[in-house]
Amino acid sequence: GLRVVLLDKARFPRDKVCGDAIPGHALKALRQLDPAFADDLWQLRPLDAVRQSRLVAPNGDSLWLRWQLPSFNSPRATFDAALLDLVRAHSTTEILENTGLKTLKIEADGVRLTTTEGPEITCQLVIGCDGANSVVRRQLLPEPLDRAHHCAGVRAYYENVAGASS
Repeated sequence: GLRVVLLDKARFPRDKVCGDAIPGHALKALRQLDPAFADDLWQLRPLDAVRQSRLVAPNGDSLWLRWQLPSFNSPRATFDAALLDLVRAHSTTEILENTGLKTLKIEADGVRLTTTEGPEITCQLVIGCDGANSVVRRQLLPEPLDRAHHCAGVRAYYENVAGASS
């Protein structure tokens, strides 16, 4: 029942450097909204179902994670476009692509957003899902990112790598 506006600085589908992992907990949350959402996402191609992942530190140390819930990897261009298709099909969300956030200011009557395109937006709630270089974080917490307590997922695609599954 809320009026929702979704801003994205790019147009979909678009690639984004990310870890590409879609954890089972995210799929479980989508299933709680509507079972068809998670079922639709399991149909994405390419899709790589995973039960474990290996995290590797810059010094070469590694850690294996075993996923308790079924999880998968999917290129962000594919996954994000599929999520946006779900939003378009199942909500009245106003979607503003190629529209970045310039400034965010908390005022007495709400939050005022200035965007790179179009009029200002006044709202009561902002959810910033804008990644490692978040404009929302920088506007609300202007201190620099504490690199001692930060991690990021990245991905690369390779083919025909011997021993890659071990």
